[in-house]
Amino acid sequence: MSDVLREKYEHRFRQLDVDGDGFVSQDDVRGRARQLADALGVPPHDPLTRAAEDAADVYWKGVVSHTPDGGARRVDLPAFVAALEAAREDGTLRSMVKPTVRAHLAVADQDGDGVVDAGEFAAAQQALGIPEDRARDAFTALDVDGDGRLTLAEWENAVWDFYTGTDPDGPGGRVLGHP
Repeated sequence: MSDVLREKYEHRFRQLDVDGDGFVSQDDVRGRARQLADALGVPPHDPLTRAAEDAADVYWKGVVSHTPDGGARRVDLPAFVAALEAAREDGTLRSMVKPTVRAHLAVADQDGDGVVDAGEFAAAQQALGIPEDRARDAFTALDVDGDGRLTLAEWENAVWDFYTGTDPDGPGGRVLGHP
């Protein structure tokens, strides 16, 4: 695995370790989805919040299926990084990540037009602890066609680049708040 990917996977681990105990659990991953929905004013029982939590479960199941025992309740940093690398290598990573992108776009799309504008993106990123200036820079990098809106395809491509790209200056380096 490249140093760039290892650094990005470690960054993702730190983002997902919501309670800061040095492990990522299903509660952490679901908590991150709820954190986004809560901060954007989406109620806990709203279908958008449920979809985000369901997508988090898909991601979590993908992670634990790539751990040695396949049913871990929580994973530490080395196991998390190894699980993402194994999923990347065996081709299952996209199916783990894609539902979360769809769900997060739907939650971030506050006006329901099917795309996310710069303000919506910045609000979603700030909800997850990413400073506004970095969120705005990320939006510019992700908005490949420069139309001022992020489509699902643009967001998916950037997230995919985060998980697979080795260019530290690529769009994936910015989408999940990676410095």
